[in-house]
Amino acid sequence: MTGLDHERPALLRQAALVGGSWIDAGGTGIAVTDPADGATLGHVPDLGAAETRAAIDAAAAAQKDWAARTAKERGAVIRRWFELSGNAPFLVFDDADLDASVEGALVAKFRNNGQTCVCANRIYVQSGVYDAFADRLAARLPDMRTGNGVEDGVAFGPLIDAAAAAKVAEHVADATAGGLGSSSEARPTRSAAISTSRPC
Repeated sequence: MTGLDHERPALLRQAALVGGSWIDAGGTGIAVTDPADGATLGHVPDLGAAETRAAIDAAAAAQKDWAARTAKERGAVIRRWFELSGNAPFLVFDDADLDASVEGALVAKFRNNGQTCVCANRIYVQSGVYDAFADRLAARLPDMRTGNGVEDGVAFGPLIDAAAAAKVAEHVADATAGGLGSSSEARPTRSAAISTSRPC
């Protein structure tokens, strides 16, 4: 059991994937707690030397497969991993479905409070739809509520540590120094969108 009241509890898997096999926590292992109230949300397996060796062996096997590929084959794979400017971009083109793009941007930027390695750091929008996209995105932000992350209707829960909070404060200070006011004015400008000096 966990402290999460979720409509689809099967989505929370208390296990680790090592070398193609799932290792279940079995209700024990290392507890994952809610930083808001200390409640146990679930467990991750307490892995040891055997699991570490299995992971290393799996990585070694994968490396041999990668090394056996030609430079052209590797290049084709790497191009699919493309990250514009190395800053996890979210791209919106003129022919995009704007409603779907806004939903995608909210997920890409704010997943787990923006604290995952795949969260978008920059949003690039083609000029033909820039204004419409910016207006729709800005209209959604004021309704995103901060609070206990496991409560209904809360979009933003606690940050992971003081350093993360300091980084958010830096972003807020940078935005307000650039002229951004309240959330009701949270519409990005073209100059802000193309600036390369913003913190990431």
